[in-house]
Amino acid sequence: MAEEVPEQVAAPAEEPAPVQAEEPAPAPAAEPAPVEDDVPMGACPLLKFKPNDFLRPLQAYEQYVFNLEGMLFWRRPIPMVILLVLVESFFIFVKCSNLSTFAVVFLLIALRYLAEIVYKQFGATLGPILFPPIDEGKPEETNRIYPLLPMCQRGSYLCSVIYNKIKEIKAALSQPTTKTTLYAAGVASAGFLFFWVVGTFWFNFVLVNLVLLAPGIVMHPQVFPYCEPYILKFAGSIGCPYCKPKFD
Repeated sequence: MAEEVPEQVAAPAEEPAPVQAEEPAPAPAAEPAPVEDDVPMGACPLLKFKPNDFLRPLQAYEQYVFNLEGMLFWRRPIPMVILLVLVESFFIFVKCSNLSTFAVVFLLIALRYLAEIVYKQFGATLGPILFPPIDEGKPEETNRIYPLLPMCQRGSYLCSVIYNKIKEIKAALSQPTTKTTLYAAGVASAGFLFFWVVGTFWFNFVLVNLVLLAPGIVMHPQVFPYCEPYILKFAGSIGCPYCKPKFD
């Protein structure tokens, strides 16, 4: 009898592994648009003098600077009037005495040391009387007492403008042409005629009084709006894209 061959059961076919769909590669992130940050005041390469050049030496005399601001902006009228009386008396004495230039220089040196002696002897007594606490002004007032840093920023900017202008003049004179030579001769001749007619006394008199009186007048809230366009025009003369004010 033939042997029965066991029936071979076919193994179930292996199910194919599910194919994972490939995830699309993430698109490269778009680079953010460059933001043109304003260069901080003092970081501009065109500024010859940086704010820190003024800030470091003045920090030890910060209170004196604030007192001087208060005088120039007429928030301290009593010491300002005293200063004006002393200055005008000095000019009257020089004019009436017909003092020479060297005599005036040595007189100024002597007055400087006399003022130092008076300050050492009576400064502690007169200081609180002449410079009591005052209202420093509101933020929107143009003649308020400004912190030291903004003043140093403006000072560094102004000195840099003057430095660049002098540098341009020296560069023009180093390669003289007929035009620059005539221009230099004309300026020198005009300066000679001016001081020949006016003299140094009245020039110094007007200059000193402008330094003492102009800040209080120009920065007055009712006057400053009329002066601001000229100040911005002068401040933009450096030609720097970061420092140049916008007239929008």
